[in-house]
Amino acid sequence: MKKIVFYCLVMNLMNAFFGPSLLFMEDIEAKVSPKELILHYSFDKDSIKRKDITDLSGNKNNGLIKGKQKNC
Repeated sequence: MKKIVFYCLVMNLMNAFFGPSLLFMEDIEAKVSPKELILHYSFDKDSIKRKDITDLSGNKNNGLIKGKQKNC
């Protein structure tokens, strides 16, 4: 019984500290300078043709997909 109470207390404390920050995770964006960008794969349907994936950075670092492709 003591373990259950302890785990409930720990979970409540974690929710109190980390819960509010998780609500704003979608607002975080990466800041990358275009001149420092080496490659950019979006994995959108438009950038994939069969097993080839197009590098959208403009550096022509196109890739090859190995294995079975999964649709989400």
